[in-house]
Amino acid sequence: MTCKGFKVGVALVALSGAVSMATSALSQEAGATTNSPPPRLVFNFLTGVNADSNRSLQIGAPDKAITLDTDLGLTYSSRTKFQSFDASIGALWRLGKRGETLPLEPRASLSYGYNNGGTRLSFNSRYSKSPVTLFEPIGLGNGAVSSTDVTAVTGSVMALDNSVDLQTGIQNPMGILVSAGTNQRHYYNNTDPTVFDNRTHSLSATLQLRPDRTSEFDVTRGYSKTHYDDALGTSQVQNQIGLGYQRELSPVLTLNAQYNHSHDVLGVRNTVEAGGTIVLPTGKLQILGGTSTRPGHGPQLVGQLSYTTTGPTDSISATLSRQTFLTVDNNDLAYARLEVDYTHRLNEISSVSFGVVASHSGSGLLGTASPTDYRSLSLTYTRQVTPVWSLRAGYLYRHLHESNSATSNAFFVTIGRDFVLLP
Repeated sequence: MTCKGFKVGVALVALSGAVSMATSALSQEAGATTNSPPPRLVFNFLTGVNADSNRSLQIGAPDKAITLDTDLGLTYSSRTKFQSFDASIGALWRLGKRGETLPLEPRASLSYGYNNGGTRLSFNSRYSKSPVTLFEPIGLGNGAVSSTDVTAVTGSVMALDNSVDLQTGIQNPMGILVSAGTNQRHYYNNTDPTVFDNRTHSLSATLQLRPDRTSEFDVTRGYSKTHYDDALGTSQVQNQIGLGYQRELSPVLTLNAQYNHSHDVLGVRNTVEAGGTIVLPTGKLQILGGTSTRPGHGPQLVGQLSYTTTGPTDSISATLSRQTFLTVDNNDLAYARLEVDYTHRLNEISSVSFGVVASHSGSGLLGTASPTDYRSLSLTYTRQVTPVWSLRAGYLYRHLHESNSATSNAFFVTIGRDFVLLP
């Protein structure tokens, strides 16, 4: 599976480049006749020194490293009246430890969108390989999170995610939304006995009913299947039926509620959530909360609370979420995550930012899953040294606790710029 995953990633990178060149030619021709902005091609360059007391967050034997990291990337974007296209490729080269010079963290992405006001079509594909200790959970096509994204603590992970969404009747009393997705995870040098390569396929269809301009009823039928490469070849199938309601009470207040009935290998799970979106003078607040229950077991709190604001000198983004899902050994796992980002602009050319991440995964409704706690704190200073060159310097603290603890303290200084190749 490792070789296959690598080949898929290489194919996506190659496809990204080929489609970029083809779309560039078409977009330039279209732009001349539709007054659309010309396509944009940018080469991204970033290099600097990173000193880390435990780069891979190893428990017991710290992985100390002082390295010269160089990140190179190529980003292409094109816009027309109804369509958008974005493609990017990139990788990190590292020098300074064990002679590492190969592209250690390759990544690629493709994104296409079409929206004429009544019909919307989108396609997204992402590929990446990165250390597990730096890997953030990526949402699956059905809106959930891969359990292995939050339970793995060692090695590297290759992630390949694809999704397609088609929505019709956007402005009509009745509309349809169809979503499909495939997701793969391949792990390298992993020492956790409960983490295995896996792949998920998901499909859902939603009927959207709009009796008036301020309300909408949704009826969803969904299906997903996850296969793990463990000794038993474990496969987990989930069927679900969802009901949703949304109503706009005013330009600044929208209420919504949803009910989800699903069936998996452990039986029935019922989830009820309610909340709303409030537009405040200082930002936007979104609240969604409720319970997830299984027959014969107590309820688990689930939901999400988020707040965002952007001002002349300060911007804040804060999210607190909690959800439950199955692991490969059919344990119900609960996952909670807090993320806060704050940026303050000092003047026209410099700013400071502060970030905090805290997550906890442990036993949910059933089972005795081992708890895992992760914490990180970052402080970054950014300065526009010249009109094209920017400097970043900062500190990153990470802490992991599973059966034992590991801590990392890292200091970094980088300089980089974007080279605009088109237009």
